[in-house]
Amino acid sequence: MITFKEIAAAGKYHDDNAIPDVVNYITREDKAVHRYIFGTKVDATDIAGSMVAVSEYYGKNSQIRLHHFAVSFPKEQSDIEVLIQIAKEVCAYIGTVYQVVAAIHEDRKPGLHIHFVFNAVSYVNGYKYHGSKGDYRELIEGISSILYRHKLYPLVPVKYRADSHNLHE
Repeated sequence: MITFKEIAAAGKYHDDNAIPDVVNYITREDKAVHRYIFGTKVDATDIAGSMVAVSEYYGKNSQIRLHHFAVSFPKEQSDIEVLIQIAKEVCAYIGTVYQVVAAIHEDRKPGLHIHFVFNAVSYVNGYKYHGSKGDYRELIEGISSILYRHKLYPLVPVKYRADSHNLHE
């Protein structure tokens, strides 16, 4: 089973450190061991800085700063080349409107997972992604169609437990 988990909790990702903290987390060397890190519309040498710059340019550097989710694969799906392609395609999909970075985490057994972080502020028009039910459904459908092209399905959304202390599974 391939799972989609939105990683968020009340009051999280609202402060000035949200973008750098989460980008630094998903790109840590002990997580992204082989440095499979991809992005769209970000400066590879300063991913967080480029996201913050867009938010500041549009005067939208308050409230929720980013959106974070992970797609986890079963242990049977260990073809890293396929996961690299999926990460790039999801980045391209989200990256038509939002800055996004993805990192393949290899630190957890039994399976691999890809973390995605995207700026809540569109680099195209400055609008914020609010994550309505329609937005969420569209995101799931877009990622599902990418996985389907790779003969990987279904994508199952799982609920995030807000009372969990481990935000970064």
